[in-house]
Amino acid sequence: MASNLKVNKIEPVDPSQKVELVNPKSPGLCAGIHVIENGSKTTISDNSTYTWGTFTKLHTDTKLVYHGVLHGYDGVDRDGSGSFISFQSDSMPVTKYRTVLGYDNDGIEEGDSGHVVTGAIPQQTVQYAETYTVKWGYDTASSHRFATWNPNQSTEARINGQRVSTLIIWEYY
Repeated sequence: MASNLKVNKIEPVDPSQKVELVNPKSPGLCAGIHVIENGSKTTISDNSTYTWGTFTKLHTDTKLVYHGVLHGYDGVDRDGSGSFISFQSDSMPVTKYRTVLGYDNDGIEEGDSGHVVTGAIPQQTVQYAETYTVKWGYDTASSHRFATWNPNQSTEARINGQRVSTLIIWEYY
């Protein structure tokens, strides 16, 4: 019986040939991905703001979408209603977003808990190609959901290593 299998050789791209996109600013095209990681163990309180880190926006005409996890420990039975994430640059004042969702891994007051942050920012809000500082926190009384940000084994012996909170920011057209 004859085989119907065909094998085609894929030739590598010649690096001397220039490839151009028809429209390099097509809607939805990713212009950059920024990753912020913070592994500093920090004690948390109400009415406080904490710096997650910084990133440099590459283009003036792009929008941002972000997703991240803030690791916490020693969850407290509070609603997290005052929680926020904020973006600020030299040219842009603090802009707070309430796109923060609390979670509790073990369903009890003690143990791993934290926040998931997800959202989008329009180009008109982040219109400068410069360095932005990302912060998060609580701006109302009795709203923090955990006592320690980025816990480690000195917080709880069962934690293996240092927790690192990561935020991924996509810059797109």
